Amino acid sequence: MNIIINTGNLGQMLMLFCVQYLFWVVLMTLLLKLKPTNALYKKRQSKISSLKWGPLLGFCFRGFIPLCIATNLNLRYPLFTTWGEILAFIWAVFLSAVIYVWFPFKMLKVINSDESTRMNPEFKKMYGFLYNNIRNDTKGQRMFFLLFVLRRFALIMTAIELVHHPAIQVIILLLINLFFLIFTA
Repeated sequence: MNIIINTGNLGQMLMLFCVQYLFWVVLMTLLLKLKPTNALYKKRQSKISSLKWGPLLGFCFRGFIPLCIATNLNLRYPLFTTWGEILAFIWAVFLSAVIYVWFPFKMLKVINSDESTRMNPEFKKMYGFLYNNIRNDTKGQRMFFLLFVLRRFALIMTAIELVHHPAIQVIILLLINLFFLIFTA
C-alpha cells in the first residue's frame, strides 16, 4: 500500500471518503429496499448528494501536489511482488483517473458555466470554492484555478522528468512563473 503511505494523510482521507460514500450508498439502498418510504428516499438522496462531489473536488485541489507525485512515482516504478503493491498500483491508476481526467473536467464545467448556473445553490455548494474568491465575469477570470493547477502540474513534471538537468528546470520554472504573473496582472 505504498501509494497510501506516500500520499500521507491525503491518501488515507481519500480512501476514507470512498469507503464513506460506498457505505452510505449501500446502507441507504438496503434500507430503501427493506422499508421503502418517501421520507427515507428523500433522506438517501440528500445524504448522497451532500457527499457527491464537493468534498472530492476540494480534496483534489488542496492535495494536488502530493497526489501527483505519489501517482507518478507509483505508475513509473510499479512493483508487483506482493498483493499490497498490486493494490497500490490499482489505487494509483484510480487516483490518476480522478486527478488527471475527472478533476480537470469538473473545472472546465465551472469555466464554461453561465451566470444563472453559478448562482444556483446546488451548483454553488459543489463548485463554489472554485470561483467564490475571484472575479468570475469572463471565462479568463474563471480559468484562474485551472491555470493554478496546471502550473502545479508543470512544476511537478519538470522536477520528475528533468531531475538531472537543474539549469533547464530553473528556466522552465521562471517561464511558468512569468506566464502566471502576466495572466494574473
